Amino acid sequence: MLPPEHPVKEGLVNITKELMQEEPDSETLGTDGLAKIRALEFVEKAGLESGGGEDGSARIRVDVDDVWYYRMLSELAGVEIAGEYQLISMVKELSALKTEYEQAREALASVRNTGYGVITPRQNEIRMEEPVVIRQGNKFGVKLKAVSPSIHLIRAEIETEISPIVGSEQQAQDLIAYIRESAQNGDGIWDTNIFGKSIEQMTEDGIRGKLSQITEEGRQKLQQVMQRIVNENSGGFICIII
Repeated sequence: MLPPEHPVKEGLVNITKELMQEEPDSETLGTDGLAKIRALEFVEKAGLESGGGEDGSARIRVDVDDVWYYRMLSELAGVEIAGEYQLISMVKELSALKTEYEQAREALASVRNTGYGVITPRQNEIRMEEPVVIRQGNKFGVKLKAVSPSIHLIRAEIETEISPIVGSEQQAQDLIAYIRESAQNGDGIWDTNIFGKSIEQMTEDGIRGKLSQITEEGRQKLQQVMQRIVNENSGGFICIII
């Protein structure tokens, strides 16, 4: 899991190559070889578990210092892990997040593929109302009603435009040439700087501006429409007035 250039992996590989070139016997390996391994800054202790067999193999146990161990975990996880307590807390947190994600995974895959996905509720989220007596003609029955939250995901393409005014037509053509040239270098067009801002920043500003235009009232109306579609299932024409 560690990359070849990682100090721990690189150090162990290099010291192994060095010991193999020296062709030590089991006695030399158990003294000089282990001393070299223990001299590595990340090694807490090292010991020869077995060696001197007919095939000439040797098994050495190397324990990495806790500081380096948690440093490696931090690099692999992408977050700072200082000790065992923090590691256990993070495992618990990630376990809870994984449970939440498992519920939404199929819906996310669906919305990416088809533009729509729904997260169905868990059993503990379903609320049963009190049963009531109903009458149909001269017969009676019981109605049980359940209410449950469902989360609907809809993919909507956001269109944003960047239209810097530079002056003459020739200057506009020069800007296009500059953008195309910049797109060939580094991270592509996103890092291209126009008037002190990158294209990535201007695009993100445009997207945030579009999203901020959705008012609270508009969101509530959209929610009400979705509830009617789900519950009434009329399949008719829906008109949303913003």
